[in-house]
Amino acid sequence: MSGFLENLITLLPIILSVLFLFKYKHNKHNIVYKLFCFYLMFIAVVQIIYGVMFHYKINNLLLSHVYFIGESLLLVLFFRELIKTHQKRKIDFLIIIVFVCLIILIILDRLGYYVLNPFDPLEIILCALPVFCLSVMHLYNSLSESLKFLYVTIGVIVYKTISVLVFILQNFTNTIDYFDDLSFILWKLNSIFLLIYYGLIFFEWFKNFRQKRIS
Repeated sequence: MSGFLENLITLLPIILSVLFLFKYKHNKHNIVYKLFCFYLMFIAVVQIIYGVMFHYKINNLLLSHVYFIGESLLLVLFFRELIKTHQKRKIDFLIIIVFVCLIILIILDRLGYYVLNPFDPLEIILCALPVFCLSVMHLYNSLSESLKFLYVTIGVIVYKTISVLVFILQNFTNTIDYFDDLSFILWKLNSIFLLIYYGLIFFEWFKNFRQKRIS
C-alpha cells in the first residue's frame, strides 16, 4: 500500500500537467494559466527525480530545498497575477523581503555559518508565508466577485497549512524515542492531504478547463 501511494503521488502531477497542457493552446494568452502549467510541470519533474533517486536508493532529501523554493516562487507568481492591481505593491514588498531572507540563508549555509538541513523550519516558513498570504488574499477578494482557480486556491491553503506543520514536526521527530512510528504517521498524513490537493486540481480542470460537450 505504501509503494502504491508513493507511485500515485509521483504519477498524478504528470497526469495533471498533461491535462492542463492539452488546453494550453486555448489559454496561451492567459498568463495565470501559463504560470500554473509551469508550476505543475515543475512538480512533475521534481517527483520524477525523487522517484528515480528513491528507486536507486540515492539520498534525495537535499532536493527538498529545490522543491520548497521552486514551488514557492511559482505559486507566488501565480497568485500575484490573480490579486488586484492596487494590492500588488504591498505584496511585492513582502515577496522581496522573504526571498532576500532565503538568499541570505543559502549564502550563510554555503559559507558554513548556518546549516540548511532538509525540512529546515525557517526555510519552510519563509517559503510558505508569501504563498499563504497571497492565496488567502485572493480568496478574500473573491467574496465580492467571481473566483478564478477556486479549487486550486482552497487546496493550496489547506495543503500548505498541513504540510508546513508536518515538515516542521518531521524535522524534530528524530529527537524522540518513537521516531519511526511518528515519522511514518506524519508522512502518511502529508501524503493524504497531497492527494486531496491533487484531486482539487483535477476538479478545477474538469469543471473549468475541459472541453464542454455540445448537446
